[in-house]
Amino acid sequence: MEQLLSILLSNQYKQSISALGIRLPPEFNTARNWIQFLHDVVQLDSGLRDCYLIDYPIPPHNVLLTFINTIKTKIPTIFNDITLIPLNEYLCFMVNKRALLERMKNDIDNGFSSYTFINVSPCLSDAKQCDDCQYHKTQLSSVATCIIGTLTKNEKEKEKSKPTTHTLRDWMAAHNQSMMLDSIYPPVLSGWLCNYPVVYCNSAHLTCFTIKCPLEETERRWQNNCISMTAELIRYEVSVDIPSSAHFQHLNGMAHLKRIQSFTVPSNQYTSVEQLINQWKERYFGRWDQLKLKIWSQLNITNTMVSNTVVNL
Repeated sequence: MEQLLSILLSNQYKQSISALGIRLPPEFNTARNWIQFLHDVVQLDSGLRDCYLIDYPIPPHNVLLTFINTIKTKIPTIFNDITLIPLNEYLCFMVNKRALLERMKNDIDNGFSSYTFINVSPCLSDAKQCDDCQYHKTQLSSVATCIIGTLTKNEKEKEKSKPTTHTLRDWMAAHNQSMMLDSIYPPVLSGWLCNYPVVYCNSAHLTCFTIKCPLEETERRWQNNCISMTAELIRYEVSVDIPSSAHFQHLNGMAHLKRIQSFTVPSNQYTSVEQLINQWKERYFGRWDQLKLKIWSQLNITNTMVSNTVVNL
């Protein structure tokens, strides 16, 4: 498997994909896009992460899902549990279905105790602990229940080979809860799905609990936050280093592959979230120690101060 992956993660990948009888989508004709995609798949399959927000050029969601379902018949070892959760036409999460379902069930059972919510409303002078944490936990519980039901249903009905362009909104509509997405601050949803211990919420004006529908004023205020350009932030970054074998030495110069995950926390809130972050670190290193296939031999979690930076939540 290492030898096959070393070829698929190199500039010679096209010949190998062609030899498997698989047609590459045009977006993957660019080596950087393809290598990033496959590298993400490997991290998902290994269990190091269970969800990625894709932030590089990919095929349309239905085309990508068709491709994933095709390639998993050729390389089931690493693609078998990989699927997509399209948030909308533009944003898409790629997930390890088995691992994500397990985390979501644990989140529901544990009352989302692995996360803290920091309110960054532009009406505040500084970020603060959210006064309405239960509001977000109730919302995320509904979303998690919907995702669990949809992915489990698809598995039971063996629809893995039937691509769908349905988005998360369509999934929620099937549970009569599509309007709920309009009242969820997007970073709450993406932060939770990406498993950040610190999740930013935005009450917009009063409290998060008052956000019941997509009010124009709420949407306008959601465009801003109180930590842009003013707050000191601590950025935590998970990175990998040192190829695990000679097969992957060529990846050493690709710095973008080494950044596995990052999130920030306002420095004025560090004391209140330190224990959660330490628990998050322990879980990360625990997963790393259990990996059966490692492209990299070293995992690092670092933190740095970030000042006077526009923060794109």
